[in-house]
Amino acid sequence: MEEYEGKGSGWFIHSIQHLELNTAVYKPLAASSYIPLPKALASKQAILNVQNQDEKCLVWSVLAALHPIEHGHAPQRVSNYRLFEQELNVDGISFPTPLNQLDRFEKQNGLSLNVFGYEDNEVLPLRITSNKHGKIFFRILTQVF
Repeated sequence: MEEYEGKGSGWFIHSIQHLELNTAVYKPLAASSYIPLPKALASKQAILNVQNQDEKCLVWSVLAALHPIEHGHAPQRVSNYRLFEQELNVDGISFPTPLNQLDRFEKQNGLSLNVFGYEDNEVLPLRITSNKHGKIFFRILTQVF
């Protein structure tokens, strides 16, 4: 309406019949260190959750996918993957790694990453890769609270 009024159309607002305002709590996605899985996911015993104390959860998740450890040998321990840490090129990548740096990480390492979140008992896609490097596709689950 303002655009038409400003251009001399002669239009004016007589009344507003309906106004709807929707709000939502904004919780920006933030990467972090180890977060225990919710019981609903942990009970399925289908997700490897590397228990890191640093903020390099992306590195440990990718290395866990590249170098699988048998279930009985504590695959959740970072110590299983430290030997392989130098395999990944993390130049220019900050930790914890925001989603907007994953394109760079993928290109530097010839990988493809999909990221999923978990909220309200539902797994949701947060980032589906557009890079089809063919080496391997990772699915990283991050929690959204």
